[in-house]
Amino acid sequence: MSSRHLIVFLATLSFASSSFYPSSARTNVLSRDRSDAGSYRLTPNALPTHYRVILNVDPDKIDSFSGEVTINVMAQNTTDQIVLHSNVVKIVNVSVIDAGNLTELCESFSSSDDDRNFLTITLNKNLVLNQEYVVKIKYTGKYGSYFDGLYLSSYKDDEGKTKSLAVTQMAPASARDVFPCFDEPGFKARFQINAYVPGGYHAISNEDTTNTTDLPLVQDGLHLIAFKETVPMCTYLVALLVSDFKYKSNLEHGNQIYSKKYRVIAKPPAYNELDYALEFGQIAMLNLEKYMDVEYRLSKLDNAALPNLYFNAMENWGLIIYREERLLYNPNRTTTKLLQSMSTVITHESAHMWYGDEVSPVWWDYVWLSEGFATYFENYITNLIAPEWRLMDQFTVNNMHRAMVFDSLEMTNAMTSPIGSKQEILDNFNLIAYQKAASVIRMMQHVLSESVFQQGLRNYLKSLPMGNAVPKNLFDGLQTAAEGRDIFPVNVTVSDVFSSWSDQEGYPVVEAWRNNDTGAVHLVQSRYHQNTSISTGEMWWIPITWATENVSFENTSTQAWFDPKVDEFKLPLVVDEDDWFIINKQQIGYYRVLYSEKNYDLLSKALKGKSFNGIHFLNRAQLIDDSLEFAKIFKIPFNTTFELMNYLREELDYVPWSTVNVGLNFLNIMMPAAENYYLFKVFVSQITRKNFERLTFDVNINDDPVTKMSREMVSKLACDSGLVNCRTRAYDKLKFLMQNPSGKLELDLQDVIYCSGIRSVDEEEWDYFWMRYLNSTIELEKSSILKGLACTENINLLTRYLNMSLSDDTEILKSDRTLIVESIINSSPTGLNLVVDYVYENFTLLQNTVQTTSIISNLGRRIVTESNEKKFMIFAQYPILTDTERNSANSALVTISKNRKWLESALETIDPWLFDNFRSSSETNMAPFAILILAIATLASASDNLWPVLRPETKQETLPMQRADYAKYRLPGPTKPSQYTIILKVDPNNPNNTFDGEVTIDIMTNTPADSIILHSNVKTIIGISVMAKGTNTDFYKNHTLSTDDTQFLTIHVSQNLNVTQEYFIIIKYTGQYGANLEGLYLSSYMDANNTERRLATTQFEPVNARDAFPCYDEPGLKAVFQINIYTPSGYHAICNTDQTNTTTLPPTVNGLSLYAFEPTVRMSSYLIAFVISDFVYKSNLDRPSQVFPKNFRVFGKPNTEKYMDFALDFGEKSIFSLEKYTNVTYALSKLDNFAIPDFSAGAMENWGLITYREQYLLDIPGVTSTREKQFIATIMSHENGHMWFGNEVSPAWWDYLWLSEGFATYFESYTTQDVAPEWRTMDQYVMGSIHRAMVADSLESANPMTASVASPQEINNNFNRIAYEKSGSVIRMMEHILGMEVFRDGLRNYLKSIPLGLAEPQKLFDGLERAANGTNILPENLTVTDIFGIWSTQPGYPLVTATSGNNGSINLRQTRFYQTNITSSEKWWIPITWVTSKGGDFQNTLVQKWFSPNDTVLNIPLDLDEDSWFILNKQETGYYRVMYDEKNWKLLTEALKANLSSIHLLNRAQLIDDSLELARTLRLNYTTTFDLLFHLKEEVDFIPWLTVLPGINTLNLVMPAATNFNKYREFLRQITDKVYKSVGFEPKPNDNVITKMNRNIILNIACNAGNKDCRENSNEKLEQLAQNYSITFDPDVRTSIYCSGIRDATNDLWKFFWSKYINATSNSEKVTILTYLACSEDVAILQDYLMLTVANDSKLFDNRHRYTVVQSVINAGHVGVDQAVKFITTNFNAIKSIMPEYIPNIMNYIRSRIVTKDNVDQFNNFASTGNFTAADNVIITAAQDIIMSNKAWLDKILPDIDPWLLENVISSATVTNISIVLVLFSVLIHYFK
Repeated sequence: MSSRHLIVFLATLSFASSSFYPSSARTNVLSRDRSDAGSYRLTPNALPTHYRVILNVDPDKIDSFSGEVTINVMAQNTTDQIVLHSNVVKIVNVSVIDAGNLTELCESFSSSDDDRNFLTITLNKNLVLNQEYVVKIKYTGKYGSYFDGLYLSSYKDDEGKTKSLAVTQMAPASARDVFPCFDEPGFKARFQINAYVPGGYHAISNEDTTNTTDLPLVQDGLHLIAFKETVPMCTYLVALLVSDFKYKSNLEHGNQIYSKKYRVIAKPPAYNELDYALEFGQIAMLNLEKYMDVEYRLSKLDNAALPNLYFNAMENWGLIIYREERLLYNPNRTTTKLLQSMSTVITHESAHMWYGDEVSPVWWDYVWLSEGFATYFENYITNLIAPEWRLMDQFTVNNMHRAMVFDSLEMTNAMTSPIGSKQEILDNFNLIAYQKAASVIRMMQHVLSESVFQQGLRNYLKSLPMGNAVPKNLFDGLQTAAEGRDIFPVNVTVSDVFSSWSDQEGYPVVEAWRNNDTGAVHLVQSRYHQNTSISTGEMWWIPITWATENVSFENTSTQAWFDPKVDEFKLPLVVDEDDWFIINKQQIGYYRVLYSEKNYDLLSKALKGKSFNGIHFLNRAQLIDDSLEFAKIFKIPFNTTFELMNYLREELDYVPWSTVNVGLNFLNIMMPAAENYYLFKVFVSQITRKNFERLTFDVNINDDPVTKMSREMVSKLACDSGLVNCRTRAYDKLKFLMQNPSGKLELDLQDVIYCSGIRSVDEEEWDYFWMRYLNSTIELEKSSILKGLACTENINLLTRYLNMSLSDDTEILKSDRTLIVESIINSSPTGLNLVVDYVYENFTLLQNTVQTTSIISNLGRRIVTESNEKKFMIFAQYPILTDTERNSANSALVTISKNRKWLESALETIDPWLFDNFRSSSETNMAPFAILILAIATLASASDNLWPVLRPETKQETLPMQRADYAKYRLPGPTKPSQYTIILKVDPNNPNNTFDGEVTIDIMTNTPADSIILHSNVKTIIGISVMAKGTNTDFYKNHTLSTDDTQFLTIHVSQNLNVTQEYFIIIKYTGQYGANLEGLYLSSYMDANNTERRLATTQFEPVNARDAFPCYDEPGLKAVFQINIYTPSGYHAICNTDQTNTTTLPPTVNGLSLYAFEPTVRMSSYLIAFVISDFVYKSNLDRPSQVFPKNFRVFGKPNTEKYMDFALDFGEKSIFSLEKYTNVTYALSKLDNFAIPDFSAGAMENWGLITYREQYLLDIPGVTSTREKQFIATIMSHENGHMWFGNEVSPAWWDYLWLSEGFATYFESYTTQDVAPEWRTMDQYVMGSIHRAMVADSLESANPMTASVASPQEINNNFNRIAYEKSGSVIRMMEHILGMEVFRDGLRNYLKSIPLGLAEPQKLFDGLERAANGTNILPENLTVTDIFGIWSTQPGYPLVTATSGNNGSINLRQTRFYQTNITSSEKWWIPITWVTSKGGDFQNTLVQKWFSPNDTVLNIPLDLDEDSWFILNKQETGYYRVMYDEKNWKLLTEALKANLSSIHLLNRAQLIDDSLELARTLRLNYTTTFDLLFHLKEEVDFIPWLTVLPGINTLNLVMPAATNFNKYREFLRQITDKVYKSVGFEPKPNDNVITKMNRNIILNIACNAGNKDCRENSNEKLEQLAQNYSITFDPDVRTSIYCSGIRDATNDLWKFFWSKYINATSNSEKVTILTYLACSEDVAILQDYLMLTVANDSKLFDNRHRYTVVQSVINAGHVGVDQAVKFITTNFNAIKSIMPEYIPNIMNYIRSRIVTKDNVDQFNNFASTGNFTAADNVIITAAQDIIMSNKAWLDKILPDIDPWLLENVISSATVTNISIVLVLFSVLIHYFK
């Protein structure tokens, strides 16, 4: 049986369980009170020689089956009884015939009524010795109910129908359930099996079928399937499968590796998942047969995948059965770990064909002779086949360390253990028989040497052909091979040595120390017990090996033997005082080593040194495992272990990390009770950081399996430890899924990313993933999401999730409910506490919904705090517990008590070490400005959501400074393609996720060449030919594929290619569907019947055409492409060009239909596209009015036609506008637009077939907002712009990407404005592109527009804001410099000069230059190249500083603008334009003056008066910022206040953005900025408000620190008052698009600032929502209104809602009400509310609710923060005593919100009072660091802001009062007159 079966969970008994001490309730451990083995053994009165078994099996009849067995036996004793086994339901008839005289001898028969299952047949006379008899028994059997005997199973077919099958599981003692037999492994016989089965079923057994039979072919409507006779074998190896399964055979599929028939069998829906097992299994058998030198005995070997199997697999001879997931390979389901497990299980079972089947144990005492060798060879042989898995390296972690845990328990058993009963037999299949035995066998192999070991095994097998073995047989075979080898001490044999390991329980610990006087190393041995109070006398023959700094680890031959008769052993090894030594090289010996403190110290230092690799990685793993184990039993202090582990910061190898992973899992369970738990997490994050940064979540196609498993393991450790970068990246992955709903995560990382990412999500995002779970049809993803949702640390969400999972009307399957509760327990201390409380308070509900004993046991393993222990003790006394539950609870209490006692002792060394080593690392020391920037960046990112993503976000805004080798990545030539003919066979439903292809490439060569180099990243190249046109000669010689990211395919030819000859290459290949939405990849959607429908689509830009077909995958190597695609029925194919009927290809191939397409024009490979789908479309040709003369279509999934009209109408007008502008006809005959469910970018400009993310093409009423509708328009214009810029004329290389993306970005706004001027997209361009670009371009690391790139990663990173927004902004500047007509003519020159050609910037500059010639636009001797060459090749942009000069002039200076205080020498040709208060035209944006890069100062004589203002950069057409002197800022501000329209709205936006950015970087006083912003009270235009929004978000973060914060809020209310009234709260039917978008911005600002009308409207909406949760809002009005209703509530009203909380029965309702109540701004209410959390008589439900109150008050706003600080600092001890588990969370929340002086002082005073525990000090000091760092920046800006607010902002009430006084005064004057 497979090594991971019945009792796999025991492997984690000490590590993965939270209990270091195992529970007294033992499972699968051999009892000390053994049965009388003899009473269970058959007396060999008669030995079977042959069985004939006839079974009538109908899987559709669930009650029973009937059978008949005929057994030929030979009499061994003269007795009148034959005793055998039977556990069938009813014996119908028994007959015993004397084979000599054919007389009947049966007198009677009886069955035992105990678990021996004896069937005793009494004869009428004694048996005659050595006489043959025939026993015939007819009977009725019952199908097994526990996956044993002959049992029923079932599966669902493709139509959802249930299909039944019947199968056997005879091992170890269930053959007797199927037919009466001698059911012991020592009673071997031959078997001839016959099965009668219904129509539609077939049967498979150990041997092939036979037509030779004397049985009727049909009986009772069942037809016969008879099988050939087997070789002699054990009953437990007999097998039968009755099913409708299908198979693949090596004899029928052209892939015969193994000489005998080898089949893989599965249910029909899984037929295409058999290929991996078919190939790997044959290779395994071939290697095993070669190693053993014993031929596999049977004629065939079948391998069947079963839907239900108790074990992983079972080694029935000739018919191995497996769990489905251990045999079926599906790339969408099979993780790397599972694939490794599949491979080893196949090898394990194959090894049994020799160990267990060929040679079987005499009795189950010796099961290790079967399972131990199968476990050893599952690793050894798999390692031979696939060395990249490193199975023999993993052996120590996966096998030895697991075995050692179990084998150190008091209740362990020896490898050879006397057993009797069936239960004992089952229990013997444990870690001793498998992993320990395999570890001892591995030790044998190293002791004997590989060659001796192999010969010894061959001796053993050949000495017992088809026989039975005891350990002595094995030892004799090894001894024969070892003779004369001087391996053992004199007179010591193999049996002496290895019987000490097989016959004794446990294993030794070797204590090793250096004698200080002599330097010699001394050893003593003793049995290793987890329970150190036990001492036993076992001793072993131990093979001793050692290594030092000067002794190699590689030679593992025994260097000395530790004799069991010797008490103390002195090694022939002398070491210096400062030299380390290691015993047990590569941990080949099955023992632990305990060193002296001195040697541990030396080893720690060696590991921390630069050459830690000088210690073998297996010994590094050994040191970690041994030291963790010794620390657990207090043999060494934990600080010794942690010091050893500290080196892991530099460790990258998988094996040591696998070891530490187990140990950390144990500590992660125990440590939450530690004061320094937080520091423990810091420790783990620090040791995992480097390895995580190496691996990240980004999968490389070339990653080997061990790297993939490392990534999964290290990522989990890093994220669980709280490593920020890990959690951030996980969250980013989830954000990608939210943006790409049909996207998928890497299978290996699903669990880690879902759990770690969900720790960071908010409630709305959590709800999204809940819906994703409900909508997903992929079981693996559903399971990952269910577990991941439990990882949130938001107590409200966890409570809600728990309630949902236990509700009667939940959509969660009953089978998943326990999984959810367990996942919440396991996810975090918060989750554990929640479930403890839930069990304590709501256990009745749990009893009805989940497996309570499992939950109770898990809690027992994980509870380590006193408060939870107390609750659990009370719970254990509940009278409602069942007996089983009470037993589980009592066992759990014992575990909890032991764990807590252990932890108390362990923490004595753990806590001080953590505090001493990681206190200083507990907080990252960040500069104050950096901390603020981080906060601002978070706020600013919200504004990014206003703009669509045109490409996947790169990891950085700019290219790295270190560049790849340019020449390495460019195709060297000299060959070039002219035409491709591509044939693809694409079935989106192919379970192998592969497609077949053939590409023919016509090429020419520039110089004679002996090789052809192109790109290829397809899965498998099947064949290559290189032909000269007009000949039949194939010049192909061989080929090589690069193993790096160049992805070069080099084809060597047999003779040089000739310059004058044309050639063509033919490459046949298999491709793999892309895994990251690139190359040719799969997408899917759910149809109207909720059935998943797949489609295949492409994303080739920038370097993924090579994934779909070998090609010259550079943009400069254009060619013609003729595409042909074969698709399945129900699908159609769409490509760049129209379909053609002219083709020589067959119309169908293997059931696939051909779609052939017209040849393209010359184009780049990255622009090829095709979609295979069942999508529908709308065409402009079907409309009455046609704007664009060619076929323009919009495609989407069925039933989306009604959403296509906007895209069809707008897109057609957009392409027509561009064709008119460029005066170049669109080159193709049609343009299709596809809405793809899974798409990483916003859209992709494939020529003739543009693909879009669904939401950016389909306009859904009531869902699509106005902003999103604008996205559809601008993205369509962007992609249509590419038809000329990027497609017609393409960048020669990716350095010049901006020539494509920059123009597309410019035209997305220009063309949209032309088609729909009401959107004002060219006005929005300033905020949407220029300001966004300036943020990225002000970084020190910014790259220029023309950026040298080479590697695929660099190319991908080049798709950033520089290539898009900056380039588009510089192009817009070009247009304004040259004038619209000259610019347009220049672009036409550019396009027409290189039709279907390649571009570099100079060609663009030349085209513009020609258009500008003779216009006097540019100064004499200044060219377009001079100007724009600098802008395109230089990073960054200028800050122009303008100051007043003499005589009314101004002086300008330029410097590069950085966010930080950096200086550099870059200068630009800057187009200067201006308007003054004395005159000027904002509309004329032609350059008025050039600022040369050679000039230090530019003086402009403006003739300004003293009170004249000036403004530079009209309409912000120049890509630069402007800094004015104080006087001009003041004059501009006054001008804006006097008359807004005096300054162009784009310059008003410019002034806002520049002043906010200059103030933020401390270049400008914030008072100047606030003065300027005051003009907004008259501003109603969308553009300035769109600009100011990010700046206000930033100020909202810091302004509570201002003394006049209320003035600031009044300031916001005043500046938004007019525009708020203008747009209104409610949407109106006649609103234009700008008003709709403006309303969204204004409500956001006004409601937050306390606008009364806004609050009242929000309150009304909130009340409506509270009464009816089905209300939906206009998609343009989505703002946070929930708290507004209660902010100003009276005490009575607040108490009313408090009463609602008290009376609420639903926990989720209670939590919701608590959150609302915290929004009050009444100080007294908040004080009382907070005090409820520490009141003894509080009505608050539990600690979770108390924490919810505190958290919600902190989050509600500045008033809540003030009261929370007072409450926390005053009541810290009370809070800690009542809810200590929430102290870290509370402090983390409050510290990031403390910005006011009072709050800072109050917190510092609190912190200085002392009297805190060490853990408290860590948390409080960390909070102080953050608070003071944030405050440092604020101290620089607030002294200016506060006086300004006091002086300039008059409250509306004051204004009203002044107005009343003036009126009264007027009345009095009038009266007295």
